[in-house]
Amino acid sequence: MLIKNIQVTQDLRDYLLKVGGLESPELSALRALAEDDPQSEMQSTAEQGQLLFFLAKLVNAKNILELGVFLGYGTLAMALALPQDGKLLACDIDATNPNKALPHWKKAGVADKIDLQITPAVEYLESL
Repeated sequence: MLIKNIQVTQDLRDYLLKVGGLESPELSALRALAEDDPQSEMQSTAEQGQLLFFLAKLVNAKNILELGVFLGYGTLAMALALPQDGKLLACDIDATNPNKALPHWKKAGVADKIDLQITPAVEYLESL
């Protein structure tokens, strides 16, 4: 069971829920994927996902670069915050875990906003 959590006050938790809304079914499904994964500590928490969503909305992000995807929870949270023409460039060194996220990105309606690159981050950054 995934028990990792970030320290947030009740006021901050309430605020994040107010501005970000409740966790979507697809975000919840991705979080559940990590529960039995031995590398679950790499997964963003629900609070971190809310914060990523909020920050992307706050700055009206049209383009986001994510280095390290794991099971794509943070990726999905940020992609949901993007406008219709927004893009999220996501990079991971291994396709195994991010590929588990693809059906959830599609179901959430944001797969077309996510450009997943499987390559070492340094090489990817040098290619930009």
